[in-house]
Amino acid sequence: MDEKFSHDMHIFTEKVGAYLPEDAHKIIKHRYQIAAKLSEGKSALEVGVGQGFGMQSIAKSSSKYTGIEYSSENIAYINEIRSNYKIIQGDAHNMPFHDSEFQIINALAMIYYLDVDKFFKEAK
Repeated sequence: MDEKFSHDMHIFTEKVGAYLPEDAHKIIKHRYQIAAKLSEGKSALEVGVGQGFGMQSIAKSSSKYTGIEYSSENIAYINEIRSNYKIIQGDAHNMPFHDSEFQIINALAMIYYLDVDKFFKEAK
């Protein structure tokens, strides 16, 4: 798979200010409710934070929250509205974290943009 796959795909999703239909909002909310429950009391990494729709849900339930996002535009937006969360710019195929730094990794509605084998190896 092309090394720039993440770069090529992020430009088509979750653009700052883009309209989000109500049914999509409900689906996203449900996914984050599940992720928050699974992250409860754990050090959690969210891969592909996007515009930060569910960041607060996971951060509140986890003992430690970190996010990684490819898009500098999304990170700038998040920093404007929610500057109290640690968000790092990076690629999910090559994350800048230590082995076993997180007890759970959440990758919601973005994993299909990745080289899955490469991402799973990196996450492991």
